[in-house]
Amino acid sequence: MDSLLEQAFMQVNIGILAVDKEYNIVLCNYFMADYTQRNTKDIIGNNLFSIYPDLPKKWLKQRINNIFLLKNSSFISWEQRQSLFDFASSRPITGSNEKMIQNCSLFPVINDGRHVSHVCITVNDATATAMTQTQLKKTSKRLAEEKKAQQELIAKLEETKNQLLQSEKMASIGQLSAGVAHEINNPVGFIKSNFSSLKHYAKELNEVIEKYDDVIASIENADTSKKISDIKEEHDIEFVTEDIENLLTESFDGISRIEDIVKSLKHFSRADTNEWEDADINAGIESTLKVVAHELKYVADIEKNYGELPLVQCLPMQINQVLMNLLVNAAQAMGDDKKDGKVIVSTKLNDDKVVVEIKDNGKGIPERELNKIFDPFFTTKPVGEGTGLGLSLSYSIIQKHSGDISVESEIGKGTRFIIKIPIEQDVPESNKDNIALA
Repeated sequence: MDSLLEQAFMQVNIGILAVDKEYNIVLCNYFMADYTQRNTKDIIGNNLFSIYPDLPKKWLKQRINNIFLLKNSSFISWEQRQSLFDFASSRPITGSNEKMIQNCSLFPVINDGRHVSHVCITVNDATATAMTQTQLKKTSKRLAEEKKAQQELIAKLEETKNQLLQSEKMASIGQLSAGVAHEINNPVGFIKSNFSSLKHYAKELNEVIEKYDDVIASIENADTSKKISDIKEEHDIEFVTEDIENLLTESFDGISRIEDIVKSLKHFSRADTNEWEDADINAGIESTLKVVAHELKYVADIEKNYGELPLVQCLPMQINQVLMNLLVNAAQAMGDDKKDGKVIVSTKLNDDKVVVEIKDNGKGIPERELNKIFDPFFTTKPVGEGTGLGLSLSYSIIQKHSGDISVESEIGKGTRFIIKIPIEQDVPESNKDNIALA
């Protein structure tokens, strides 16, 4: 039986050796001998660190001393220290020789006096397991990275899709505005023409009435004069003649305002042909203010401080879209209980850039949200009231114009957006000849 145990001990496919307190090897099997290319008899009796000089001497001594002192065991996983012993590992399938990756155990050998007489060290070749697990980890990491990349791509595609939908919606609004403007223009044209004729007829009628009055004044028949006077008084002719002129003047003012709004709609809704134009930013703000007048009318007063600006190379429809987003946001920032709402729109020239500032005295934006407001799908509005794309799209448009858009805000005091756009753009040569005056 002892012979059988000895053979099993010597031939088992695990390295086994035992050392005393002076680190001398007292026991060693074939595994440990084969990997050092020595005979077991040549190893036993020698110091552990002379036979295996590549061992981490200070670290391993401390481990062995702790076992002698505390009678505890110690396991050294390949994930903590890949190779305790400098052994090679021959791979049967590939035939390649690689450094052996090991799991090692150190445990006490207790004598009859319940004292630790020796420390046994076992070495298990974990190369195949380690390589498989390492490859699995690499594969898992790669799959996780691919999944993350796919999620980012899906998010970008979703963002692009929503931005396209937003752009299409704006284009549809532009087309609708252009169509409405065209349809309004026709009736306004003939109404204005008719009012012009009516004004001329009213003037003629007033002159006729004045001449009638002169003729009546020359009649000496008292009864006839009284009848005519009663008729004039009954129909209040004097008031009617005066009021007709006032009504016509007010009507002409109303028609002029309609024409102005139609003109603004046309300017705002200019079809985006992706061709750069020399545009008047102040005029773009004016037209946009008229388009969003219903949003601002009952919640805020508008203060305009326009500087003298040169024409700016831009895509006017897109710039108008940015202005509209910011102005609508300013109106919505007032809240229902705001009594003294105010929006200040300012422009100025700063070196080679046009600066547009839109400032409101609304609710303000919390500081923790300021660095997120240009992110796609981020919104502070209630569910169903905002897509979170307006400011993201605005940011993209300004970036496309080589510009910059920033925000400053304070809770309870309001928000200020600052847009900076270069006067000259790095427009492709093919488009430069096509730049038109907006």
